[in-house]
Amino acid sequence: MLTSTNKHFKLALKIIFLLIAMGSYAQINPPIENPKKIIFTYKTTPNFHFENNTVYADTALLKINFPRIKYTVTKSPFDEKIIVGSISKNEMNVEEVKNFEEQIWHNFNEQHFVYDVATNTTEFQGSLCKSKECLDFFEFFFNEPTSGTDFLRYKMQYKNNKKLIITTNAFNEITKNDYSNNMVTWLNNNGNIGSFSEKSFEDNLIHSNTITVDSSLNFHVNPNLNFSNCQFGITEVKNIFWTKKLVFIGYQ
Repeated sequence: MLTSTNKHFKLALKIIFLLIAMGSYAQINPPIENPKKIIFTYKTTPNFHFENNTVYADTALLKINFPRIKYTVTKSPFDEKIIVGSISKNEMNVEEVKNFEEQIWHNFNEQHFVYDVATNTTEFQGSLCKSKECLDFFEFFFNEPTSGTDFLRYKMQYKNNKKLIITTNAFNEITKNDYSNNMVTWLNNNGNIGSFSEKSFEDNLIHSNTITVDSSLNFHVNPNLNFSNCQFGITEVKNIFWTKKLVFIGYQ
């Protein structure tokens, strides 16, 4: 039974939160021999930036999110070498602002994992819009302060020989995920950059995602993305809407 009293998982989360408070969040510690647990965190950020009442993004992303509005092509205020599009909040109608809020809320998230080598299980808990970047976005762009929220806890049991994951949530509901047909198309000779396609919640369409892997990382180090032809840990996943990065990994 999955309970909130799992001391090892709570201790691992405390270590991560302590590092966040100390400003030492991006820590990728080297692997150790025969670890008992692997603790890792992914941080997702939307591919939008804002300054005052203006939002900046790749023009293709602005076309998807705001097809009604004509964007302005400009240099990014955050990196003058990059040309982006910009749209003022004043140009958005109520429905566009509401849809944009929902996307920003979901795409600022953190996922915390603890993989137990002996039991071949991973425990997972995450949060939405708890980072300073998201809180600032809501307070200063949307003028709607928020405090974010936490995900439910999940436990994933790997059946590696069957390419199967059995997931149990906090309500003891069980789902099975067969990833034997999930494949990455590798894009370079090193086999560390690949692509895959999936339907996005943002517009319910199929989009391409790129992943970067690290051969020094156990393949269980992933943000709940498993592929039958990927034997390494994932360090980054990116699509047109968001970027997800491995920002912490430690070993016990």
